[in-house]
Amino acid sequence: MKWLFALLVCSISLHAHMVSMSSGTLRVDGPQLFYQARIPLYEIPNIPGFEKLLLDEVHFRARSGEARLTKGSCIADKSEGFYRCDATYVFPQPEEEVEAYVGWYRIIAQNHVHVLSAARGEATAHAVLQASTPSGRLRFRPLTVTERVTEAAVTGVQWLLATPVMLLLLVTVVVASRSRKEFVILASCFLLGQLIPMLNLGIAVKFNSRFLELASALAVAYLTVEILFLPNAGTRWLVVTIAGLFPGLALGAMVQQTELSAIGVWLGAISAEGSLAILGGWLWLRVLRKWVSAAGWLLLLLGVGWFSYRWFV
Repeated sequence: MKWLFALLVCSISLHAHMVSMSSGTLRVDGPQLFYQARIPLYEIPNIPGFEKLLLDEVHFRARSGEARLTKGSCIADKSEGFYRCDATYVFPQPEEEVEAYVGWYRIIAQNHVHVLSAARGEATAHAVLQASTPSGRLRFRPLTVTERVTEAAVTGVQWLLATPVMLLLLVTVVVASRSRKEFVILASCFLLGQLIPMLNLGIAVKFNSRFLELASALAVAYLTVEILFLPNAGTRWLVVTIAGLFPGLALGAMVQQTELSAIGVWLGAISAEGSLAILGGWLWLRVLRKWVSAAGWLLLLLGVGWFSYRWFV
C-alpha cells in the first residue's frame, strides 16, 4: 500500500491547470509604443493593487534602452468578460527591433501564456511569452504563410507541454488501450475529437479554462473507472472522442483570443500528441500492460484529486 499512499500525496499537490492565457497588441509609431492587453476576468486573482503589479511586469527594451511608461490603466469590462489594460511607452528614439517582456506568470499563474501581436506600419511581429520564454524579440516584417503556420504550430506544442491535465488525459487514453488495434482506434478518436471544434470556433470562447480543466479531470476519472471495473466495455471509442472535445475547445479558445493560424495551432498540438501517444502506446503495450490495475488506480487518484482541488480553488 506504500505506492497508494505516495500517489495520494502526489494527487493532493497537483496545482497546475489548463493553460492560463491572455492576448496583447502593440502598435509602434516612431519612438512611441501603444500597448493593449486583454485578460479573461476569470483569470484575475484577488490581489490588492493587481493593476500596478500587471504593468510592473511589462517591459519593452531596444538598443537605446528601456521604453518609459508614460501612462497606463487597467479596467474590468464585464460586458465582454475581459480585464483590459492600456499603456503608452516611449523610447529615446525610433527603433527597428523591440524586445518585449511580460512576466505575468509570476502573478496570475505559473503556466500563464501571453500572446503578443505587434505592428509597425504594414510590418507585423508576434511573440508567445510564458515562464520558460518570458521575453521575445519583435522583428517587424511581413510574415509568409509558412512562417505564420509554423509560429502557430510551435504555440500549439508549447500549449501541450504546459498543460499537465492534457498530458494526463493523453496517458489515460493510452492506458485504456487493450490491444494494438484498439490503441490506433482510441488515439485516432481522441485526436478527431480535438478537430471537431474547428467546425465552429466561436463556441470555444464560451468555455473558460477552469470548466475545461474540470471536464478533462472528470474524463480521466470516468475512463479509469471503465479500465478498472468495466474491462470489456465496448463503447470506449465514443468516450475518448468526447474527451477529445475538451482540449479541442481549449485550443479553439486560444485561437479566438489571438491572431494565430487555427490550422497551425491544431497541427502543432496534434503532431506533438500523436508522437507522444505512439511512444506511450508502444511502451504500454510492450512493457507496462501487465500493471493495468496499478496504472488504473494511479490515474483514478490523480483525476479525482485534480478535480477535487480545482472544484474548490
